[in-house]
Amino acid sequence: MYIKALEQEVLRLKEAFGDATRERDAVYEENRKLRDLLAAHGIKYNFSEAPIKFQREESSYGLSSSGSMSGSYGPGSDSTDFSPPPLLSGQPNHLAQGAGSHSAPPHMQSMAQLPSNRLDYDQIGIDFVLTLERPCMDHMQYLLVRSHNSENMPFHHPMENHDDSEHEHMSGHALMATAPSHSHIKNTPKEMYPHQMPVDLGTEGLAKLLDLSNRLPFDHYSEITPVMAWTAVLRHPRVQHLNKRDFEVVKKDLSTKVRCYGFGAVLEEFELHDAVAAVLAAKDAAPF
Repeated sequence: MYIKALEQEVLRLKEAFGDATRERDAVYEENRKLRDLLAAHGIKYNFSEAPIKFQREESSYGLSSSGSMSGSYGPGSDSTDFSPPPLLSGQPNHLAQGAGSHSAPPHMQSMAQLPSNRLDYDQIGIDFVLTLERPCMDHMQYLLVRSHNSENMPFHHPMENHDDSEHEHMSGHALMATAPSHSHIKNTPKEMYPHQMPVDLGTEGLAKLLDLSNRLPFDHYSEITPVMAWTAVLRHPRVQHLNKRDFEVVKKDLSTKVRCYGFGAVLEEFELHDAVAAVLAAKDAAPF
């Protein structure tokens, strides 16, 4: 029962993260428009003061508006910073920094912390994970809906036990990047969820979700998930030597070796190493 409840909480938190990211981006966009509007009217402002003070610049005709305009958007707070824009590739993530925050473990390399060789690693990683999770597309929603079965009714097959104290159905797929959202499973269980990442998040938000999935503590296993596989590729010492076509070759090779044993898509770790090694060996053997 604990694992089942944990799965449902993971789905709920993933959806909450997506909603919060979309709201943050909307606020940032509105803030950008307001800044542009103030600049267009020649109004200077200082957000470091409370209340915020505005001052109009001198006109081009020499007339001066010496008086300053002050205003406040509410009670003073300790911080007047606005949500920062989505991170550009190569920029460190400062969103979570502050008192009590903890940086990611050094061995967990983020998608944005890679060599600047004009490759969109975020988008390549999203396509990589989408492809390797595809074998679970046909059964993932069924397992998630069955796990959410709040009415304890038999599901789809007369021989299948309903969800009770003896048979507590777990989905085994809650940690997959392409898992349907909690609200979709709860509100529209009969509507087939498309094989996709959470919508309207952008590559920065999706990269953050994948990074969070990879930070879960685990011992060394011979089988790894698609997210773990992508992280292992990023941590390879020669990742900067791989171009977009090389990533496609690795992805195509691994897509035929992904399996699901009821707990999400996995592949053997040695198969990943072999696929990357084969691509690098071919590059080394190629004439200059």
